[in-house]
Amino acid sequence: MSTFNLRRIDLNLLGIFEVVYEERNQRKAAERLFMSQPAVSAAISRLRDIVQDRLFIVTARGLTPTPKAGELYAAFHAALGVIRTQLGTGGTFSPSESQRIFRVAIEYGSGAALALPLFDRLRALAPNARLQIQTLPDEAARLARLKSGELDISISQTRTLESEIESAPINLHQGVFVVREGHPRISDTPDVEMMTREEFVLVHGQPMAYENRELDAMVSCIKDRLVLEVPSAAVIPQIVRRTNLATIISRQTLEALDCAEGLQIFELPINHVRGTAFVHWSVNAQEATQWFKELVLSEIRSVADGCSSTA
Repeated sequence: MSTFNLRRIDLNLLGIFEVVYEERNQRKAAERLFMSQPAVSAAISRLRDIVQDRLFIVTARGLTPTPKAGELYAAFHAALGVIRTQLGTGGTFSPSESQRIFRVAIEYGSGAALALPLFDRLRALAPNARLQIQTLPDEAARLARLKSGELDISISQTRTLESEIESAPINLHQGVFVVREGHPRISDTPDVEMMTREEFVLVHGQPMAYENRELDAMVSCIKDRLVLEVPSAAVIPQIVRRTNLATIISRQTLEALDCAEGLQIFELPINHVRGTAFVHWSVNAQEATQWFKELVLSEIRSVADGCSSTA
């Protein structure tokens, strides 16, 4: 088996590639690296020749990494992390100085509830860092990206038993029944029968399974009355406000969106435990991710507790 001759490569190319991969944009990468854009482009071109791969495909949304680029990023990012730690250049993570992009995958409506408070907290502690929230409904993809370092945190309603992934459960979402003010059939506190006669709008793919027989029976009726599915919880309040459709949505999401005006919001007429969110991260996460993980956990608990005190 032949060994690659490191004399063939300028190791600075690895750090440049790392930043371009994270930014998905050569101009932004150049700004982070304090280089010119042509210099960054030339570096990526040299690395392409060495690895014999396109690395990035230009699209309307920016640069899309090839599968080979994903493999290289995982390896280079880990190796550079070790080098930085050993040399003391970035071994101690400094939030106030970091220009890092923190990447979070959030399932379904949690993004609407957490995006702004999480950004506000990050901006206060790490003013030069950036936050990227993704929607990755495929659990295998989320876990793979956590392991490779492409994601820092995943938040979902799915528990994982993967040995390379650590998790923390948090009882976050408190479901409420919502219709518009002036709804022709709902004016007083509705019971289950009254609720399940309405037509519903919900987030597409929203997991609705509970360990509560009464709640599961109500959810089954709601699914039969589902007439509109949307990609994000953020658009549901506007739809409900302009139609006679009803919804079941997280109280935390409504509060985060600040969109209760014009809506009637009712507690569910069934005692139930809040929906549990699981925060996942890699057991091999670097110092920056470990710091960010603590920030995420703290902010989620704050959102949950804040809703408890106002409910």
